[in-house]
Amino acid sequence: MQLSYAAPACLGEALALLAERGPDSTILAGGMSVVPALKQGLLKRTCIINIKGIDGDGLPVPAVNAANDWLTIGALVRHREVETSPLVAEHFPALRALEEKLASVQIRNHGTLAGNLCAAEPWSDPPCLLAALGASLTIVSTRGQRQVPAAEWIRGAGETQCEPDELLLQIDLPLLRGRAGSGHVRLAPRQGLARPLACAAAQVGLSERGDVTAARVFVGAVGPRPQRMNEVEAMLTGRRFDGELAGEVERAVEQKVECLPDQRCGAAYKRQVAGVLGRRAIAAALEDARSGRAA
Repeated sequence: MQLSYAAPACLGEALALLAERGPDSTILAGGMSVVPALKQGLLKRTCIINIKGIDGDGLPVPAVNAANDWLTIGALVRHREVETSPLVAEHFPALRALEEKLASVQIRNHGTLAGNLCAAEPWSDPPCLLAALGASLTIVSTRGQRQVPAAEWIRGAGETQCEPDELLLQIDLPLLRGRAGSGHVRLAPRQGLARPLACAAAQVGLSERGDVTAARVFVGAVGPRPQRMNEVEAMLTGRRFDGELAGEVERAVEQKVECLPDQRCGAAYKRQVAGVLGRRAIAAALEDARSGRAA
């Protein structure tokens, strides 16, 4: 296979290349998905567009920035930068904690959060948490730009809402206000490079009395894309999260989640694990909300 390579100096040049070669192009940012695929001969597209050189003045998005009730993470921000960002630690400790557990330090030093989303790997953790946090993704092309909710970003294994001539430019997270919090939990055979068997993420709001006023609950890594637990969200709203409700939530997640078996375990076990993780993610989000950090 004959490969071509381009290293655009600015965003406009990159988008022009995508407009011309989009269906046959692969974006290279951190390279944590592209390089292994290239080495294994699995890369089907023959044009590699390296966007690393447009960092800084060539990319009209700050690395990590909080303004106007949003926290923005640019396309070339590496996992390690998210992990060590004071802004992420202040506003989204669940995201910081997730990044701390993701893969190895070496991978986090090179891989980007946007690249992780674009790879759309079924076992990935970040898509589940970003969906629960209500993140919005900005997609750009020579035709203009548009926003896609993180909850709708992944279509299936390796497939996203991004068209061949488009580029994921930034990730925007709405800042939590009042008594609100988020949580993320995962189960893996071991920390680091091990893929999770399942993960779950939640964002909740609390009244002064301690009742849940709003909730977003997702389960990930058990199928091709994160799954929203709408029934669980309705079950939580207006109630206090006690032992009885926790049991109801665990059973509801187990019943509603759709799981695909893999070489490590069967679907029934994944459903059981998803129920437990869903309950734990909600409990973690509630603890975060009670801390008063968002206020």
